Amino acid sequence: QRQMCIRDRLRHLIFTHQAEELKINLQLFDLPNVLDRAISKQLYRIIQSSLNSIEKHAKATQVDVQIFYHNAELVLAIEDNGVGFNYNKDAPGITMKGVLNRVALINGTIEVSSSKRHGTSIMINVPVLNGQLIEKSQ
Repeated sequence: QRQMCIRDRLRHLIFTHQAEELKINLQLFDLPNVLDRAISKQLYRIIQSSLNSIEKHAKATQVDVQIFYHNAELVLAIEDNGVGFNYNKDAPGITMKGVLNRVALINGTIEVSSSKRHGTSIMINVPVLNGQLIEKSQ
């Protein structure tokens, strides 16, 4: 059985979370044709857990999920128009702890911005070259 490519898997994931009260937009730009399996798995799981959390807690009506390749980095951006949450990187909740662990597994960096009036924005950058993870230099 052939593995679905990351584009198809993400489209299916978004489709399963799409609801009348929650509009999810997925945009994929300039993705490498072949993407390291570890990267695609972690990005998929990050998006999956983020959507689950948004559905349960955010009271959002719109979510934008973008993945694009730029300057040797794969960038994942997830934004919602929900109620926001207090993000403390030193004491993250269970979902964010999982996201942070997954980001670390693929040598990524993460920025989280959340406020009561503007929802939540998560930006993850992963160093990638020719679809492969770039190891961090020590």
